[in-house]
Amino acid sequence: MLKTTLGMLGVAAVVLLAASFANVSAETAPKPPACNTLKEETACKARDDCQWVAAVVDSKTGKEKRKAYCRRKPAEKKKKTTRPRPAAAIPGRRVSLRPGAFSPVTVLS
Repeated sequence: MLKTTLGMLGVAAVVLLAASFANVSAETAPKPPACNTLKEETACKARDDCQWVAAVVDSKTGKEKRKAYCRRKPAEKKKKTTRPRPAAAIPGRRVSLRPGAFSPVTVLS
């Protein structure tokens, strides 16, 4: 009798623990709407990851060629690190095969 009671308590503890983890994942904050769904300039400019593109108006007719819209800001490019090129990779430079000998072919990169 004692074994079955302890077994039931163990199963109940596992079920409660699993239920508590399920509630935590369900309560996560919802994602904000995509930038291209925003139609107002103030809402677009309020977010750091969006940028507002102004409308394009024809100067002669005064008609709107393209409506204004919101879009995602482009990601910043990673800065390239420059490394010095080895002597063999310099165009027009001959590569030494052995000391005192040069190949007749020039290396072009």
